[in-house]
Amino acid sequence: MKNLLGLLLAGTVACASLSTQQQPDPLDSAEALEDYIEQRYDTWNHGVDVVVLPSAWELPYVAMFNPTFKSIITCAPIIEFLAKDSSLEEVLDRAIPHEIGHSIVHTRYDSLGLERDNSENTARFRYMDFLFRLSVGDERVHPDAIQNFIGTDSTRIEPGIIRYIVDEGLADHYARDDEPERFIWPDWVRIDTYEEFDHLANEYAYAIIEHWLEGQEEEKAIDYILTNAPRRFGEMRDFKKNMQLDLQLRHVEDSLNTALNWSELPGVRLEVTQEEPPRRSVLGTYTPGEERVMRLYLSKIRPYREYSGEFHEVVPLERVAIHEEAHALHDLMAQEELGLERFPDYRPMTDFVNELREKMDTHRRNSPRLRNFIESHTEEFMEYTMLALVSEGMARYTERDGKCNRFTRPVKDRFTMFSTPHMITQYLYDGGCHMVKPFLDLDLEEGMKFLMSNIPPTEFFFDIEGYYSQSQNLLNPR
Repeated sequence: MKNLLGLLLAGTVACASLSTQQQPDPLDSAEALEDYIEQRYDTWNHGVDVVVLPSAWELPYVAMFNPTFKSIITCAPIIEFLAKDSSLEEVLDRAIPHEIGHSIVHTRYDSLGLERDNSENTARFRYMDFLFRLSVGDERVHPDAIQNFIGTDSTRIEPGIIRYIVDEGLADHYARDDEPERFIWPDWVRIDTYEEFDHLANEYAYAIIEHWLEGQEEEKAIDYILTNAPRRFGEMRDFKKNMQLDLQLRHVEDSLNTALNWSELPGVRLEVTQEEPPRRSVLGTYTPGEERVMRLYLSKIRPYREYSGEFHEVVPLERVAIHEEAHALHDLMAQEELGLERFPDYRPMTDFVNELREKMDTHRRNSPRLRNFIESHTEEFMEYTMLALVSEGMARYTERDGKCNRFTRPVKDRFTMFSTPHMITQYLYDGGCHMVKPFLDLDLEEGMKFLMSNIPPTEFFFDIEGYYSQSQNLLNPR
């Protein structure tokens, strides 16, 4: 769609030699001017009608687009007057493609299901009228009143002006291919003439739209701008950065939605967010039960290095998604086939870990208070830890296609284990994987059902192989 005028004129030049008949002067009549505009700018192919008013009319522009009738309206006497000091083409070659651009923008509004707030447009017109009266020296309008005027209705005036800038800038984006003016962010309350506003709302609008679209996938970025345009002047500076982040998140979500097996995940939602996770080491979470949300924390995934044995490893986004997808599948299996309400449900363990981290921030590691806290909660915590070993172990097994990382066996000292966060985290994931591996290698589905229905007793926390040995006579593989 870029350089709309160039594409339109190319067709005109290509067809020029097909007819040697002398064309009538477009300025002879309103009908002749309509025919000229329709042919030169191929308006019919854009679904736009052209209406040329034959007599003088208070039209504030060379041309304007009427969305109700999807037509471009212009006035023959105005065109004739302007063409005296230049050519007819110079008058129309900027105005008509610009209005065709407005028709394209309007069509995109409709396709996105967006409705305009008429109160915002009304407020913007009141502001423009205020500036016009100020510019012509209306004694009823004082220059110092502009700030108060905006302040009295800023919640509608600012969105109305910004929407106007977006519409004008996008229309120019479709109509022009020249470089926009270099702009600086204006101080809107200091704009005290209609001429200044008109310049900003045209050249500035084109410049800011080109600035926002630079480096973006154009179609998606334009839809984003139309849907999420800033509503206050102060939001305009950071809009491009926020748009880039949001479009990046949407791209990630689209990629993952294609990769994940949603047919096996009824009722499960995926959220990719830039928000900070609930804990520093968390890359993704799955909320079981009725909510069923897989949430991936993009801000933590890219720079994250997962400690595994004696080396550090980059964790790709897709692997985090597969890990949380496994949690969702296990949750659905537990509910539908085993009658378990939530799996995994180790929120009390999470609460314990969070409280433990707070105490570790305020107490020395070997302090009596910290030791007493750990020892007084150990038994209760251990039950949820065994559940976490099974849950995270099965998800890690799925994530790594049945392969488990090497891991350093911890000393059989609960205080040392629980007071060293990275040690317990590694043990839950990699130790858990080794605990569930023999069950799942034997029979994947039956092994999962057995483990979810028979959470290992706490005495097997430091003896993960011993649980498989004891459970062999209980297994009934197909």
